[in-house]
Amino acid sequence: MSTSRELAKFLKGGIVPKRSSAQLTSVPVPIGGLNTRDDPALMGPMYAQELENLFPGFGTIDNRTGITNATDTGSLTNAGLGVFKYNTSNFLLISADGAIWSWNGTTLTDIEGGAALASYPFIYFQQFRDRIFMKDDSGQHPVYHWTGTGNIVASGFAGPTGGDTLLGPMHVYKNRLYFAYRSTLAVNPRTALPEIWYGGVDAVTGALTQFSFASVLRQGGYIMFIGSVTRAKDFSEDELFCVVSSSGEVLVYQGEYPGSASWSIIGKYFVPRPLGVKAFFYFGSDLIIMTIEGAFSMRSVMGGGFQESGSAILNGAITDIIRPSFAADYKSSSFGVAGEIDVFFDRIWTGIHYPLNNQLLLNIAESSTTAHQYVMNTVTGAWCKFSGWNALAFAVYKDRLHFITSGTDVFRSVDTVADVNATGSQVSRTEVLRTSYNDLGVPNQEKQFKEVRPTVEQNNGLNITLGVDVDYNEIPPTSNVTNNAVLSSKVYKPRVGVIGIGNSAAIHFERTNTSQETSFKNFQVLWEDADII
Repeated sequence: MSTSRELAKFLKGGIVPKRSSAQLTSVPVPIGGLNTRDDPALMGPMYAQELENLFPGFGTIDNRTGITNATDTGSLTNAGLGVFKYNTSNFLLISADGAIWSWNGTTLTDIEGGAALASYPFIYFQQFRDRIFMKDDSGQHPVYHWTGTGNIVASGFAGPTGGDTLLGPMHVYKNRLYFAYRSTLAVNPRTALPEIWYGGVDAVTGALTQFSFASVLRQGGYIMFIGSVTRAKDFSEDELFCVVSSSGEVLVYQGEYPGSASWSIIGKYFVPRPLGVKAFFYFGSDLIIMTIEGAFSMRSVMGGGFQESGSAILNGAITDIIRPSFAADYKSSSFGVAGEIDVFFDRIWTGIHYPLNNQLLLNIAESSTTAHQYVMNTVTGAWCKFSGWNALAFAVYKDRLHFITSGTDVFRSVDTVADVNATGSQVSRTEVLRTSYNDLGVPNQEKQFKEVRPTVEQNNGLNITLGVDVDYNEIPPTSNVTNNAVLSSKVYKPRVGVIGIGNSAAIHFERTNTSQETSFKNFQVLWEDADII
């Protein structure tokens, strides 16, 4: 016996207690990102159960960057953004209700002029030749265009019923401008016939020609999107024409234009129902479609990746690892109740590729004025969630992400952490990190968790609050360590005391933050055998 006390207890017939042996085990930061698909008991250590307003970077978990107010158009609702760049012209176009402005990064200019605009925003923008075309989705406005000077001008296309008010989404394919058909708001534009209208080569006005898909679509619906997809061919890619119906049918064509001898359908694909008229965007040359079951890559779908709804794995969905969260958000949103009938609400479901920050953002509508985002690291494929940005529409302008709110304030991304509102005040946000559950390499053993030791870089001193969730019981963290001796950015390795007994634990970080920079690099957990008698 090693101590007189233990010897005395043994001689009296007692049980000699085991010696405590504390161990320090390293736990990686979850750079694999958010995972709401897998059972927490089976989730790998590189994933997080929650990751909000923290971005999975390259070996670290960092604050999402902040925003600042770029310009304000007044208290309006229902908004759209477009970018026009031609020669020396470089403008962000801002549309809200029945108004339209240009902004060059400094000056906001009303370019509506004498246009008789109804109270509906332009939400479709398409640059073609030396001008940008714009259209609402309510069948109220004619097609307008702008050349970078003066005011917008009616383009004068002759399409459905001899005019161009009953047109919607636009696209340029092989030097021709194409439009999808829309009926009027009074009738409900979602009841439109499945047809497109297209102009002549390089035509920016004049007669349009009709082309119908009624005999090809199996599931009915109207044309929600027109665009291009690509197909690999030797050492290049073929540009193909595609349309997506409101039912989720995707038709792919090759050829010069619908009236040519070379025009033919070469592919018919099915995805779940798209979430709205703006739920389509490009990630490089790949078309991404946001649907009620997640966001799908058309490149994967065309390669045979998509399986019918209800299958075990939807391989074409880039959101597969967050599928439960995506589905729950859809069901709980106002859109999930109103469905595709709500012509104003469904345009908030949208996405954008933001190359400067290696991010792909999916805007998730909560109501007609609120939203959050699921954000993917475009290099690693890791996901997280952003909140606090109630975006109605996005654009990348002068390399920076911009979005518009129901204010209608336009915000621009910045490299610092703080979100700054229209009055110049910093706005706080919630940051959450919950790792996967980890048995620290010793399964089936009760452990007493003593400390979490993060390697974390912060500015403005150290301020860290951590805890552990033990055996699938979530508990808000309360253990806080501060150190304000150094205000510049510094790497800290604090010892944060925690309490918990169980087999496995998840490290839990949660706080309200305004402007402090934080970068998690590693965790260590101090624990000991809890089976000591």
